[in-house]
Amino acid sequence: MLVNLSDPFPSGILVNLFSLYYGIPSITRVTGDILGEKDRASGVLRKAVKYVIYNLLILSLFKTTNKLVVLGQDSKNKFARRGFSQDRLVVLPQPFKADLFPQSSFRKRGALKKSLGFKPERKLILYVGTLSYGKGADRLIEIIKRVTLQSDEYQFCIIGLGPFQENFEANSDARIRYEGFVSRENISNYYQASDLFIYPTRSDSLPNVIIEAISSGLPIAASPVAEIPYLVMNTMVSVDEFVKYILNGKFVPEQRPDWFNWVRQREMYLDLLDSVSKGKQAKIG
Repeated sequence: MLVNLSDPFPSGILVNLFSLYYGIPSITRVTGDILGEKDRASGVLRKAVKYVIYNLLILSLFKTTNKLVVLGQDSKNKFARRGFSQDRLVVLPQPFKADLFPQSSFRKRGALKKSLGFKPERKLILYVGTLSYGKGADRLIEIIKRVTLQSDEYQFCIIGLGPFQENFEANSDARIRYEGFVSRENISNYYQASDLFIYPTRSDSLPNVIIEAISSGLPIAASPVAEIPYLVMNTMVSVDEFVKYILNGKFVPEQRPDWFNWVRQREMYLDLLDSVSKGKQAKIG
């Protein structure tokens, strides 16, 4: 059996070509929104190249795999609309070790805020991710500006690097903390210290940061992009909606799915491997 668990291009193409040539069953995992690649490209030529690579070549080869693993229901629906049979599509979120991001009590949250240099009496709103237009960094800037102008009850912590980081560096103050890069070993403390996780992205699939925030017991305000609405209760599009939700101050933690369990995830992947190994070899169509 051939398995591709990394990227659809070029690894996914190679896996499917070898599978066809040697008649070996295959599993291909898609981690991003490959069907939207052409829409994110700039210029007619780049859009055309992306369309040929992702919407024609890759899709044709992916139809030869025994099982196409996608991150969530949104991706499954998109591939189904492109002619993939339901029995060939499998929803399996990325492996995630939930105990690395434990939930925090109210008392511990206050102590962590203080230890990290934040005001315990203010609600802490956290963003973790790339500071780019695609991830909504410009929206985040406007949200922060409007919330801090209207209320003194909130403070923001921004973690990440990207094209917009200079904007956050320049405007960092007592209520807007730009932390830049934070190691995996230390980032859990920021989740546990926070009262709300904000994610105004324009483009995504199933972000690790959303999973980390849910595991940490955080309420979330995020854009309704890709798989996010299937996990997050409070999704919003406009800056006005984000600002209104934050100033309302009534934050409810998200529910943890049953697959937020290392043992359960292992069982899901083993079931998939077992079903393909006992099935038929790859076919086109």
